[in-house]
Amino acid sequence: MSLIVTSKLSEHKPDELIRTSCVRARFLELVGKEVKLDHGVFFMLGLFSLLDAMLDTSMDVLLAKLLISEDISRALVHKAGLLFPYLQLIQFYEAGEWEELDAAMGILHLDEHKIMDFYLEAVYWAEIFI
Repeated sequence: MSLIVTSKLSEHKPDELIRTSCVRARFLELVGKEVKLDHGVFFMLGLFSLLDAMLDTSMDVLLAKLLISEDISRALVHKAGLLFPYLQLIQFYEAGEWEELDAAMGILHLDEHKIMDFYLEAVYWAEIFI
């Protein structure tokens, strides 16, 4: 349902925003499962991570209007909290910031091969969905 709403809200935006949001959502969902945290929250974090760009509104204004967990809000608005380092993983990967990605994986105790597999699976999943 969240994916449908997100795609409808951003229908006048480049498809790449939707695709990137979907990749982030699936990637973070897989990471959440790996670290045994609420993968649904991780999915929503990724899905909403570009909501500001989709709607041309600041993230703090948008999230104030939504019933969303404080952890997600803290990560997206304040760039802090438990979830933010996980969001940074996908941002580092997308930007090709390999040293930062390696450091983040070390801090979060994540295997680089699994991260690559998660990313490839997320891209494949997003292509099928979109």
